[in-house]
Parts: sequence; structure tokens; C-alpha cells
Amino acid sequence: MGKGLLSSMMHLTPLRDLVFDSTDYSEKKETIFQTLASLITSLLCILIIITSSSIWIDGTLEDGSVKENARWSHLKPAYDYISEQTSDDVIFVGSSRFFSGIDGRCFEDNSTHDNASYWNLAIRGDFPYLRLPESDTLSSTNAKVVVIEAGLNTFNSGIGTRDDYLRWEVESLSFDFDGDESWWDLIDPIHHSYLADSISERFDIRQQFSPEAADEIAHRLLLFGGSRAMQDRDGAMPELNSIDWPESLKNPPRNSENLLSKEEMRIYVNDAAKSSFWKPSSDTHLNYMSLNHIVESLENNGITVIFYSPPVHPDFLQAIPSGHWDEFNLSIESIQTNSSYFIDQTFDIWDSNSFTDPVHFSYLGRDKVCSSVGSIIDSILMEL
Repeated sequence: MGKGLLSSMMHLTPLRDLVFDSTDYSEKKETIFQTLASLITSLLCILIIITSSSIWIDGTLEDGSVKENARWSHLKPAYDYISEQTSDDVIFVGSSRFFSGIDGRCFEDNSTHDNASYWNLAIRGDFPYLRLPESDTLSSTNAKVVVIEAGLNTFNSGIGTRDDYLRWEVESLSFDFDGDESWWDLIDPIHHSYLADSISERFDIRQQFSPEAADEIAHRLLLFGGSRAMQDRDGAMPELNSIDWPESLKNPPRNSENLLSKEEMRIYVNDAAKSSFWKPSSDTHLNYMSLNHIVESLENNGITVIFYSPPVHPDFLQAIPSGHWDEFNLSIESIQTNSSYFIDQTFDIWDSNSFTDPVHFSYLGRDKVCSSVGSIIDSILMEL
């Protein structure tokens, strides 16, 4: 019976079909290798494209050809650079008022403190809530002093619009937030989406900027390398870590000054006097809480805080009704600590030629800020 079964099996399955076909196996093996090679090549191409795209997008953000303010993407490198210095560093943080009014090089040239370095990291449109995500990094710079703008605009309760939070999206690409920062719980949940805290979210932000970055490529090709980067506008920055870059952190590139006519100044003053932006509030709002947190973080890291409230155009002072800024005095009293200093020039009368408009400084005003504030900071440095 066994022989009959074997004979039947051999009859059903010819012996030649049981023999391994080496030619067929080689062809299949070659097909598999080709498929794997194609897959690996495709993945490498995708990786190269994504990496190149990210580098290009970051570059256009840094030179200002995509977004209006190139300084956003320079803040983290700036803090890192300052932290590596061996000097007694003084960092100014504030809005366009500090941006227009602080010349760090002038402060250094006139300082009696041999080892002092002055840095202007002001950002146009800044307010304390917007500065909050930088607070941990700012506190880790080992600066000797941080001078914080504490003027009339600092204590208004407004927290900006969607456009203001583009800054957070750009900063997310270099600050590497992870959601565990000391300030995270102070952020309104509706704004968490602007702060990327993962690789995938940072990738999404870069892709959001990709149409503008691609448009910039086309523009440069048409102009044989010409860029729309802001070469003569506020917010322009030299190439990161270039020879000129440290100087731009002391005395930022600015627009050429265009003085307003009397009529333009009158309209600007009247509009500013009515604006809520220049109406301080002593309530416990997000700007107030953010400023408190920043100060606490700095002082916990051994950094001395100086509040500075700059002057305004004399016509602006005269246009303000009596009592309009009483809330400012209350805000300053509540924010000061036993170890902080306050330089108050809010109600000082300066010449009108010190200003380009009701609140921003001309080069003459910048020189006056340097001489009047610089000597006070020098004295404080000597006490520390």
C-alpha cells in the first residue's frame, strides 16, 4: 500500500516540479532588491527635500524676506550668544520705544564700567505677555542687569491680535518649547496653538510659511539673486553670526528718520490720546501677571531688574486729560520689588526734536536716553 501511495504522489506531482528553480528565485530576489532600493531612494529624496525646505524657510525668516520682523528668529541665538560672554551684560527688553531709543554701543562708549556690555533686544509691538515664552531663556543668560520697559503702554490690558502671535510661531522653531516651562500655565489656552511643543508641530509651522518662502525663491530667480529681505527697514538683521551681527544686537538697524509735519503730529497725538493702547490698567490682567512672572524669574536667577519708563513727546503730555494716567502710578507701585530699581522719565519734558512722533525717539532723543539713563545704570552696576 505504501508503494502504491508513493507511486500515486509521484504520478500527481512530477519530480521535475519538486526541484528548486534557481533562475526564478534570482529574478525575484533582484526584483525585491530593486524595490527596496527605489523605496530607500524615495525616502532619502523626501528627507532631502524636507530638510532643504526647512533650511530655506528658516533662512527667509532670519533675513526678513518672508515675515516683517527678522528679529523674531534671532532672539534665541541672541540670548545664547550673550550667555557665552564674560562681560557684565545689561539687556534691554521692550517695545518699539526701546527699539528706537536704546543704542547699546553709545551706552558702552560712555560707561565708566570697563566690563559692561549693553544689548538692545527690544521688539516692535512687544508687550509683557508676548515676551513671556522667552522668560526662562532670558533668566539663564547670566546677565548682570535686565532693563524692562515699564511705560504707559506696558500696563494696558490688551493682548494683541492674530498677527502678533506670528512671533510665537517663529520663535517656536528655535526655542524648543515642550509644554513644561515655568510660564506655560499663564498662557491662555486659546493661544497654545501658536507655541509648538513637538517636532511635528514645528514641521507644521514651517509648512505654513512654505508658500511665502517658495514665492521668495521665484523672486530671487527672476532678479538673479536679488532678495526682498528688508535691507533698509526696521527689523532687518545681518546674517546670523556674521561679523555685523553682534553689533545689530546692541544698536539695531532702523529706518531713516522721517519727521512728521505739524498737522501729521497733531492727528497722531489726538489719536494716541484716545487710544486704549496708551491707557494703563492696574487690574490683574495677562500683561501684569506676565511681567510679574518675568521679574520673579530674573530675580530668582540673581539678575537685577531695572524698570524704565521713557518720556513722550511734549505735545502728547499736554493732550492727556488730568488723571488719565493715574493707573500707571498704581501699576508701578504694585510691580516693584524690594530689590528692583525704577527710572521714571514719563512726565519729564524733553525737546520735541527728541522724537519722530508722539512716542518714538529720533537720533537726538536716543543720544539723550544714552546720557541720562546710562549714568544711572552705571551707578547701579557699581553697587552690585
